[in-house]
Amino acid sequence: MTTAYDWSGRIGDVWAEEWRRTDRSFTNLTPHLNAAILAAATPKTRKIIDIGCGAGATSLATAQALPNATVTGIDLSPTLIEIARYRGRTASNASFECADITAAAPNHAPIDLQSTSTSPATASCSSRTPSPPSRH
Repeated sequence: MTTAYDWSGRIGDVWAEEWRRTDRSFTNLTPHLNAAILAAATPKTRKIIDIGCGAGATSLATAQALPNATVTGIDLSPTLIEIARYRGRTASNASFECADITAAAPNHAPIDLQSTSTSPATASCSSRTPSPPSRH
């Protein structure tokens, strides 16, 4: 199993080097993921976070499809976030943040929709606000 440390280092860097290939390899799944996110959105959806956004394809597609919403892509990999920011440089309603979602969630609450696209085969979305991390 990969850890946050892995994604913020070598594994994230490898995915960043291969982002174009990754986008191509998910070509058949991407429309289904995007449709699921849009189906979970309502006319009142204004604030969306995409957890594990990688190079930003899903975040940017969501931002384009929902121009009245703001979409924040969050990922552990600084290199992937750099690529996502470059790809989204003209998207006025999309931004990208390098962070661990458990630490970043309280800064974005409340949200209207969260999506997790770390693996299109197991992608999900939810219209509830993520809970802040518990403090023990």
